Amino acid sequence: MMSDFEVHLVNESTNDMHVLFHGPSDSPYEGGSWKVHVGLPEGYPYKSPSIGFCNRIFHPNVDEMCALPFRPIPRVKSGRMT
Repeated sequence: MMSDFEVHLVNESTNDMHVLFHGPSDSPYEGGSWKVHVGLPEGYPYKSPSIGFCNRIFHPNVDEMCALPFRPIPRVKSGRMT
């Protein structure tokens, strides 16, 4: 099931955009819409994009600043994790 979406550039920059997702029909999300800010840094795709919700959402993996608080996976320097 794929939802409908729109992409709008911010200040005509291809590195800064808003994506508006519409809830899929025949689902609990029908009629809803969610705006996400996507920033692509210089060096993308070798550097991670920044992604955050512009409207208030309720999700266990999104903090109060509307950011996805991903923590990097620790690198293994030896054969065991510390």
